[in-house]
Amino acid sequence: MTNALKLEYLILRGNKLSGNIPNSISNVSMLKFLDLVDNLFSGPIPKTLGNLRHLERLQIMNNNLITGSADHEWTFLSSLANCRHLRKIVVSGNPLSGVLPTYIGNLSTSLQRFYADHCELEGNIPMEVGNLSNMLVFELGYNKLSGFIPTSIGGLRNLQGLGLFSNKLEGPISKSLCDLERLYNLFLGLNKLYGSIPSCLGNITSLRYLYIESNKLSSAIPSTLWNLKDILEVDLSSNYLNNSHALDVGDLRSLLKLNLSRNILTGDILSTFGGLKTLVSLDLSNNILHGHIPESFGGLISLEFLDICNNNLSGVIPKSLEKLLYLKYGLPTIGIVIVLIVLTIMYRRCQSRGTTLPIKDDLLSLTTLRRISHCELSQATNGFEESNMLGFGSFGYVYKGRLSDGMEVAIK
Repeated sequence: MTNALKLEYLILRGNKLSGNIPNSISNVSMLKFLDLVDNLFSGPIPKTLGNLRHLERLQIMNNNLITGSADHEWTFLSSLANCRHLRKIVVSGNPLSGVLPTYIGNLSTSLQRFYADHCELEGNIPMEVGNLSNMLVFELGYNKLSGFIPTSIGGLRNLQGLGLFSNKLEGPISKSLCDLERLYNLFLGLNKLYGSIPSCLGNITSLRYLYIESNKLSSAIPSTLWNLKDILEVDLSSNYLNNSHALDVGDLRSLLKLNLSRNILTGDILSTFGGLKTLVSLDLSNNILHGHIPESFGGLISLEFLDICNNNLSGVIPKSLEKLLYLKYGLPTIGIVIVLIVLTIMYRRCQSRGTTLPIKDDLLSLTTLRRISHCELSQATNGFEESNMLGFGSFGYVYKGRLSDGMEVAIK
């Protein structure tokens, strides 16, 4: 027992341990690292954890722990203010509910990482989080948080990761976030944020992942964003953003993913997109883009996913796309696809019934062309399933399919 009291590391993750975390855990007074992740612990998080004065890392995510008070107050956080060496708190994946208390600001300034995703949190993010001056990662995703993003977060000058995705946060994106000069990840998607994207975000040269999708943002996409030459992924989809400033993305030398779908982008697709040599995924679907697909798309040599459906694009698919060896999904707005009505099959059917095809009807079917989306063709062929393939030749594969109105077609 004497040796147990000198224990510094207690790692019990990934077992099926159940019951309460015992209050007597505080007797292991030299404990620095407590890891109970991925178990079945239930009941309240003990307040006695605050007696572990040497504690540096507390990781208790993915259990069934609760606050233990009738008003769901996070009183255990108050006790952890006594742990002046605490650098990491992970309570994600527990049904704690309640409100993040103001005394979170009393935690040690040595705290660098705070994770409370999937905790059923409600209410506002308190301004006092700005006291945690050495914070590196602050994650509160997948909760029910409301109100504005506090401006005090801009004071966390060492912050590298901010995750507030999938909440009910409102208001504009605070320009104070632009003061986070070391920010690497910014995840604000799936909220109710409105207004404009601060142009000063383009000054955060350390930014690699920018996700502000599925909000109510309504402005021009700032041209300054395309100054982030080392950014890896950008998702601005499902907003009300326009491109009154040119989407001059050609200098983003490291970009892997760009999603601008479901906005109100207009005009031609700029040829500068073809300069994105590292791009793996491009989604411009569900906008009001028109004109031709740029021949420069052939320069997207790393591209695997392309979606430009539901726009007003016209013309032919550039032959340059044949160079895209890794492309798995190409989805143009109106697939410039040859839809052949299988006249021979119809003719044979009519012959078997001792009838002939009316010449007038044949001529009508040939001259009345339909524009059919790629999505409808995909449904007609069960996703271009191999069992629907009729054959292939020098111009590609031919599939049989049935359209929504019952018409049988061959699709090349």
